[in-house]
Amino acid sequence: MHDSPTLHVAAVQMVSQLSVEHNLQRAKELVAQAASDGAKMVVLPENFACFANREALLMAKNELTKPILVPALAAMASSNQVFLCGGTLPLVANNTETRASAASLMFAPNGSVVARYNKIHLFDAKVGDRLGCYRESDTFAPGNELTVAEVEGFGMGMSVCYDLRFSRLYQQLRASGSDVFLVPSAFTAATGKKHWEVLLRARAIEQQCYVIAANQGGLHDSDRETFGHSMIIDPDGEVISRIERGEGVIHAVLERDRITSIRTAMPCFEHQRCD
Repeated sequence: MHDSPTLHVAAVQMVSQLSVEHNLQRAKELVAQAASDGAKMVVLPENFACFANREALLMAKNELTKPILVPALAAMASSNQVFLCGGTLPLVANNTETRASAASLMFAPNGSVVARYNKIHLFDAKVGDRLGCYRESDTFAPGNELTVAEVEGFGMGMSVCYDLRFSRLYQQLRASGSDVFLVPSAFTAATGKKHWEVLLRARAIEQQCYVIAANQGGLHDSDRETFGHSMIIDPDGEVISRIERGEGVIHAVLERDRITSIRTAMPCFEHQRCD
């Protein structure tokens, strides 16, 4: 793998429904659209295929995730010759597990899995929307390891949705070699209006990294509403591409020199004095 001075990336925004077949077809179409417009790496949103937690766990336990969803993502990557961050998938070690991992997989253009991140911070919160209360920990077990994938020499720090609220995670990802943070999400409409953009921009500014945030964006037939506003942010906190509601694709070209110049001009990482 060579180091490239630039990398054309895309974030896919979806409005996933209860039908896994429908969601897979839309993902396939949107990834192909991103690739046809020049993207070399594509990021799907959280829960892109399995949107309801209960159904996701049933899929994982029935071993449908590995033989159906993983090969589907591998085929999307290889047929479009892109690196693909597959949002999240429910994966369990075996059928005796009571909870799944919310796993984010990175696929190479040959279809192989080159990185896996299990979501560390689980969304157990009351947000005041139609559902009122969310308890991801009923379905998912938390991960406990950082993951930084390499894509053409760019370090991709992998994270998911609720992780965004935990700045220490991103500090550790930067220390582990991240140039870019990937944030596949299903951020609720209620919390997104207040917190989504400010948190994303803060993570970019604090750690001087690009941020690629692929969100769910609309009304779902599971009676949930997500915020959308997927965006790509540069290492100085500038939003360089965004989409508001509905499904679609956004693009940006990441520049290695941009990262270097910002970090050189203001070497915050070297100035850090608090552990």
